[in-house]
Amino acid sequence: VKETARLTDQRKELDETEKSVINEFLTEIESKLPNGDDVEITFYVPDLKKTGGEYCKKIGMVSKINKYKREVYMDDGIVIPIDEIYQIKKVFI
Repeated sequence: VKETARLTDQRKELDETEKSVINEFLTEIESKLPNGDDVEITFYVPDLKKTGGEYCKKIGMVSKINKYKREVYMDDGIVIPIDEIYQIKKVFI
């Protein structure tokens, strides 16, 4: 019963302009590695038990971008699939 009641979000599809903005920003971040800026990444995490998922935010520094695997590696070990990124922006801490 709890599992059925748990709410999930549907993944929002980005248009080509939004995808291009994310890719350009990732290219900019990659050019500054290993001394980059702190960023806030909003990304979609699919639910393993039911349809949908949730949007999560991660603030930190990118340590590596693997364009072949299409993954962003954060300095704390979190791996974010590029195709699941909804928004990315610089954070001024």
